[in-house]
Amino acid sequence: VFKLREASARRELQALGWHLVVVRWGLDAKLGLERRVVRRWLAFVEGLYRDCDYHNATHAADVLQTVHFMLETGGAAAYLDDLQVFALLVSAMIHDIGHDGFNNAFHKHCLTERALLYNDQSIQE
Repeated sequence: VFKLREASARRELQALGWHLVVVRWGLDAKLGLERRVVRRWLAFVEGLYRDCDYHNATHAADVLQTVHFMLETGGAAAYLDDLQVFALLVSAMIHDIGHDGFNNAFHKHCLTERALLYNDQSIQE
């Protein structure tokens, strides 16, 4: 993923998302997705990730690659239809959007707005 980050000029989530959704799985054609919309959506999603040490777009691309590995090499795709595969790929891409890089304990003990909003329950989830 780090080599992809360099090769894609820090657009690793867009590059991998495009490759998997459009090139590898052909979900644009199978689900009737317009390629220009997919491209814009991928850029939008990547832009929502914050530049923190771990829960960033690079981490999302790593999770996306792991999900793809489980689908293809692990054989999970044999049990799923195209919409379910798409849902898994999208979930991997968006799973940490808005994460600020701090853990739940930090927010709880610092009484942050986020902790108060979620009443100390699954603050970052």
